[in-house]
Amino acid sequence: KLIDFPAKALLISKWRAYKGVFPTDVAGSHRIIIIQNSDPLRYFYVTSQVENCKRINRYDLASIAELEVCEWDCLTSKSCIQCDKSHLCEITEQELRERYGNGKLKVLGEVPEVVKQKILAAIEASKTYSDREKLILMQDRI
Repeated sequence: KLIDFPAKALLISKWRAYKGVFPTDVAGSHRIIIIQNSDPLRYFYVTSQVENCKRINRYDLASIAELEVCEWDCLTSKSCIQCDKSHLCEITEQELRERYGNGKLKVLGEVPEVVKQKILAAIEASKTYSDREKLILMQDRI
């Protein structure tokens, strides 16, 4: 169920998910998850290209958070999130609000706890972050 309200009232926070077209290495519409609420915002995107992600990240497989359809009601197929440093994307808060105001972004709501925990475990296991970077990304681990 998607929520609509004025762009200036768009709630932007860590662990909120949105759907829209974002600059990624895979064309099309994506679900994104804000994982660091700063400006610019930092996010990971969800993809259904699980096998391709495993091939790309074959030297850091632990950085892939695999998701089942039953774990998040906005998924339509088995998916994954590449949680390594090279897939940590950025967008400004203003750009996110503009996309929402232009109808190019929809709010999906809060990320389920099981998905959060998988993302955090993948960040922690990834070989691509320094210990300091991991602490920053995981500072409010639940």
